[in-house]
Amino acid sequence: MLLKADINTVTILGQKLWHYTLSLLKNEVEMILNLFCFSTRCYAGSATLESIIKNNTSKIGDATFYSYPTTDHSIKQIGLIDLKFFSDVWENYNKCENDEKQRILRSISWLRKGLNDEKFDEFISNWIGLEILSKMIRKQYIGIVDKNDEWSGLKKIFNDFLHIDKTQFEHIKDNYRNGIIHGFMELNDSFVRDVESSIPNLRKGLIACICKSLKLPDKTVQNVLALDIKKWHDPHQILTAKIENLPDFEQQKMEFPRCFPFIKELTFDILDGNKLNYNVEMEFTLRIPKGATGLTENLETWGNGNSGIENIETEIK
Repeated sequence: MLLKADINTVTILGQKLWHYTLSLLKNEVEMILNLFCFSTRCYAGSATLESIIKNNTSKIGDATFYSYPTTDHSIKQIGLIDLKFFSDVWENYNKCENDEKQRILRSISWLRKGLNDEKFDEFISNWIGLEILSKMIRKQYIGIVDKNDEWSGLKKIFNDFLHIDKTQFEHIKDNYRNGIIHGFMELNDSFVRDVESSIPNLRKGLIACICKSLKLPDKTVQNVLALDIKKWHDPHQILTAKIENLPDFEQQKMEFPRCFPFIKELTFDILDGNKLNYNVEMEFTLRIPKGATGLTENLETWGNGNSGIENIETEIK
């Protein structure tokens, strides 16, 4: 996503507020990315500055371009946007009070981070997101839940939408949350497995809380919770080659063989069932020591269950 902004240079006491202005722009992009991330349940990386063009009356513009070459070396996630749901999220967000907006965005930021985290990191990210919204959720259920219990709103959400009763919620909070954050639980294999088993429900609970904070209808919340979560992990391209006439190890340390991938072209088609068909043309530059020769033998793509790959065909040209 590219955001273009036309900015009039502001000068106060002779100082141009470029850095302040760029910071404001980045925050606006992060806000939009957060709402996109929540609407698609996909991870989105941080906003990056691509270019600055300074126009003036002479029509000769100073240009600054920012390059991030390492970010182009892998296939990135593509998610389809439900425009109706995103529109509802956008409209309801803009109806919120400023304090509510800040809490909601902070919570979505932690959900967004969790979608790129593993195991304990995701548990902690999701729990922080829940704690940010706990006060807002409790206020929505005034007269229904115990006002003296700071967790009562979250318990209501988990019970109504995930069918997790307060006893189960207390177990997650007291044993997993407190055990990790306060460090009184030993990180043995059994505890690790128990914590990991709670993460899907914790993530869904956070999504439900964000929906309720945005005052979305319960039916919409249920529909969103029924959709798949897209925890994306970059697949890895594994190139195998045979290198002949290698020098001794001391020389190899100076010119260690390396492979540099580059995506030349990436196209995709949207298929039925919310699936995508990728066609990727990649170029691999094999750097080998002087005097050695290399021959490519095989190319594989490795990934785990979160790589989003159903099947793949690879051809070396």
